[in-house]
Amino acid sequence: MVFSAKLYVVVLCVFTLALVANNAYSTQPVVTYFYSNQPPFEFVDSSGQPNGTAIEQIKSLFSHINYHVDFEFNSVNRGVLNLHQGIYDVSTAVSPGDALKSQFWVSDQPLYQIQFVAVRKSDTPPLNSDEEPKNVIFAAMVDNAFPFIDSFLSKHIDYQRYDVSNIEQGLHLVKINRIPYFLTYFSGHEDFSSDNLTIDVLEEMPVFLIVSKQHPLGLDLITKINDGLKKR
Repeated sequence: MVFSAKLYVVVLCVFTLALVANNAYSTQPVVTYFYSNQPPFEFVDSSGQPNGTAIEQIKSLFSHINYHVDFEFNSVNRGVLNLHQGIYDVSTAVSPGDALKSQFWVSDQPLYQIQFVAVRKSDTPPLNSDEEPKNVIFAAMVDNAFPFIDSFLSKHIDYQRYDVSNIEQGLHLVKINRIPYFLTYFSGHEDFSSDNLTIDVLEEMPVFLIVSKQHPLGLDLITKINDGLKKR
């Protein structure tokens, strides 16, 4: 009987703690964060979970402003549509222009910086060199729109883009000399030197948080996001 009583107390305590934890979660407002396949910043890992340096920063920021985040993975086109419709609440945008700022609430400060680079073989001419205009052939991940690609390649006569589904495919095409350049986003920590590859940094760009204007408390949410970004 003594053992049973102790066991009952332990079970009761565990159950009570679980209720407290669950109640604490239920009092937190929930936001839905949309992300797409943008490794190493945002991607679905081998266990089916959201992962990447940006995902970790999102978790940290929203925990500090006392929000719970539900992560939703989707294509860029479908994700943006769902943001406009209020199905998703929050996402990120690279260097948002005036048009995007008119459609979403945009954070005052960036969440992180991103580099736009061309990965190439070491003996391939640099893409950012001041040489004569030429035709450029490159691979890029299908979800990467690269809003500044026209300005970067406008000095060249023409360019052809080949879509790949992941970074490994893009790097492979460069390594076997099928494509001279792989254009991608870069965190600054990847090392391609062992494969005789190097990079040309074309631009460093800020990545801002955006909030759907369909969110009923969107202005309040972006205000709290701005406060959280200032305190980091």
